Amino acid sequence: MGQGIMVACSECYNEQGYTLGIGMMYSSLENVTSDIHWRTRNNIAEFSSAGNIISEEFEHKLFYCKKCLTSHSRFWIKIEKDCGAIFETEFKCSKCKSEMIEGDLNFTKYSCNSCGKKTLSISSEMDWD
Repeated sequence: MGQGIMVACSECYNEQGYTLGIGMMYSSLENVTSDIHWRTRNNIAEFSSAGNIISEEFEHKLFYCKKCLTSHSRFWIKIEKDCGAIFETEFKCSKCKSEMIEGDLNFTKYSCNSCGKKTLSISSEMDWD
């Protein structure tokens, strides 16, 4: 079961939603291709064309920008082949194009996507499937 989180800024009152985890339709990577950017779909197809896939991991995760400290939910994928080759999605910040890294739910350390201040807190949570 996945988790939905709404985060609000106490300075500018901007709200942003985050989708985390996986739901019932996520029984295989093929079932969720609509959540995958077309370039990533092409990279996965190319990576998978030779060799045997031994593991697939995928879920919605929280990432944050190393430069501007804004948080974003992204659909993360990791695929491993029997030869040891690994494909893993990498993300860039939509604002500054810097590298994003995996984050946690401590939103007080992230900046608001709207005003840039570190005044974020979770306003509501829900489960989704």
